Amino acid sequence: MSIGQPALTREVVFNSSISAMVVLGNPRNADCSQHGICRIDTAFSPTCGCKHQARAWLSVPQPGVVRLVFEYTSMREASIEFFFQEPTFVVQSGYVLPEHVVEKLGMPGALLLIEPGHYPIHRYSGFLEITFRSPGA
Repeated sequence: MSIGQPALTREVVFNSSISAMVVLGNPRNADCSQHGICRIDTAFSPTCGCKHQARAWLSVPQPGVVRLVFEYTSMREASIEFFFQEPTFVVQSGYVLPEHVVEKLGMPGALLLIEPGHYPIHRYSGFLEITFRSPGA
């Protein structure tokens, strides 16, 4: 018997996720220029002078899957135009979630990786959702 995934509603997003600050861009560039996920942190003070920062809800719905749900209202118009105009979100360089973020998710010792690739962007009721799947997940 297969159990379907619950519909992604506002309640599901907020009750099964942690709040995070996401710096968009390539982690290989000091200024986080280009595409991808540059940093993820649970602190909301600016971590760098990077211009593309947004609040998101972070979850790991199953092994090998990292989900970010961004709120439109937390993003600058320039960030939406640069990162979310296409149907897919581009990750140029892999990103490993920091240990303190993984611990806050209740998964101490787990290795959570966002791998390079193109990931579908789902848009709904004020949110942008990206689900990053590792191969085999």
